[in-house]
Amino acid sequence: IAFFAEAYFNRRNFRTPVDLSGINRDATTYGFLAGVCREVSPRLRGRVGAGVFRFDPDDGALAGYTGFALSGDVTWNPRARTAMTVQLFRGDVATARAGSSGRTDTRIALSIDQEAYHNVLLHGRAGWTQSKYRGVGADTLNTWSVAAEGEYLVNRTFSLFVGANYARRSARDPLDKFSRAQVQAGIRARF
Repeated sequence: IAFFAEAYFNRRNFRTPVDLSGINRDATTYGFLAGVCREVSPRLRGRVGAGVFRFDPDDGALAGYTGFALSGDVTWNPRARTAMTVQLFRGDVATARAGSSGRTDTRIALSIDQEAYHNVLLHGRAGWTQSKYRGVGADTLNTWSVAAEGEYLVNRTFSLFVGANYARRSARDPLDKFSRAQVQAGIRARF
């Protein structure tokens, strides 16, 4: 078991000095996480930290914000060629939404990776993201998503893949709602 503490600093400089609503979106976010890393067994290991973050915008028209931060992942290998990973995140995320002073995202995802054969990899993922906007345009958006992919390793550098994903977002404003389905196929190169 290992305990950790980490501080982080994030500076955002948008390309334009002000957005369409006349607000300077440049800001600084800094925070602190403390947590634990643990290998419970060769099949179960993880790292989870919790803490606090502070969002300080450059523009005086936007209010600063202090929030709860979370980051981590836990991986379980039920068999030698199978990995199941749970990922957690909560923190400040950049936004340029008019009327909003900031955004906090919370994400939870479960991924399953399987080596079906020595050169065939399968991947599945299900996740949920909640985006909470602060300010005049305050709203909460919830997005659910699922994805699946198969990959054939041609050699050490190239592989062929096919994948599909689906996402659906709910919101109070009908313009913020959507559902999206994608199918992709391609060649992947690793160097």
